[in-house]
Amino acid sequence: MSKEKKSNKEVKKPKKDADKKKDKKNTNISNNPG
Repeated sequence: MSKEKKSNKEVKKPKKDADKKKDKKNTNISNNPG
């Protein structure tokens, strides 16, 4: 259980970064509608 919790924490960090990148991409698309 402890090992799984640690794994989830490690996975959570990159996920946040990916979400941040996604938000930036969405913002760019909103600012520059193609």
